[in-house]
Amino acid sequence: AELLQEAGDRDAVLSLLMRFASQAFEFTALFVVQEGAAQGRLAAIRGQAPYSLETVSVPLDGGVFETVFRTQGYHLGPIGDAASDRAALGGMGRARPLSCALVPVVVKARVVLMLYGDSGAAGVRTNRIARIAEFGHLVSAAFERLLLKRKLGQFDKKAAAPAKPGTAEPATP
Repeated sequence: AELLQEAGDRDAVLSLLMRFASQAFEFTALFVVQEGAAQGRLAAIRGQAPYSLETVSVPLDGGVFETVFRTQGYHLGPIGDAASDRAALGGMGRARPLSCALVPVVVKARVVLMLYGDSGAAGVRTNRIARIAEFGHLVSAAFERLLLKRKLGQFDKKAAAPAKPGTAEPATP
């Protein structure tokens, strides 16, 4: 939580989320939600460095990914049989796990990220999901802080910019 407060950009926040979640799962994947799909970003197998997952795209038109997106609540249980669920597993190179977790990160009432995790045949322990969901709320707050910081920076730049010559209103006597 302290490191999230110090994170200076989006990539630092995403890295912290992956590091935290990778402690709970054998396999962890991070998806960015945009344009009706969950676009793969990063994946990691426990104990290994994260790697790119950018070739994976899961349409939000059925299955657990769509349900998590629509409800903004997490999923804990078996992955579904929808075509999008099967495509997600195939794209991630994962066999069907005993159970999986899919946790949304919501910023300003919109799902912006989804964190997928599974531990293969061992399943996912319920108590870990609560901690991941809590951390997801901290990630949301970190993103909102970064957005505000960027907006304030743009405001400060506009306020400090000199007026263009000839555009200022003449002073009234």
